[in-house]
Amino acid sequence: MNIPKLLDASDLLGGDPDERSVQLYVSMFFHAFASKEEKERIEREKGKMAAKIDSLASGLAREEEERKKLIQEKEELEREHAAVASELALKSERAAELEKIKKQLEAELGELKKKLEAFEELQKRSLSLSLSLSLSLCLQKYNMLIFRVQGTRVARQHEGAKQVS
Repeated sequence: MNIPKLLDASDLLGGDPDERSVQLYVSMFFHAFASKEEKERIEREKGKMAAKIDSLASGLAREEEERKKLIQEKEELEREHAAVASELALKSERAAELEKIKKQLEAELGELKKKLEAFEELQKRSLSLSLSLSLSLCLQKYNMLIFRVQGTRVARQHEGAKQVS
């Protein structure tokens, strides 16, 4: 207890001890016990504080690990976002190219439709002309046949008239 020996038991039993010395000696024991209790209380609080500090330190370590994981996830998401943004830009460019090609093809299709309509019209005219020529040839052949037939009739009538005369 670290209390110096100020009095012996014989000093107290032998008669008239110095009252101040006795009070000092007793107060030293009182203070030693009180400080021992205070020290024990402080040690208990210190233990509680150490437990709290340990708990907070482990919580802080968990939070730090969680923070690191979140930072890694954030970085991964940022990389993914950059990749998606890049892919989106490429696809947007490709979509613009395809739209341009589509417009060109639509224009070409329109021109081809016009050419097809012109060709069909020309084909109709050609067929009409061909039919017209065929009809004209048929009429010429018919007229030639008629002329021959009439010429043969005239010749026969002429021969018949000769024979009759």
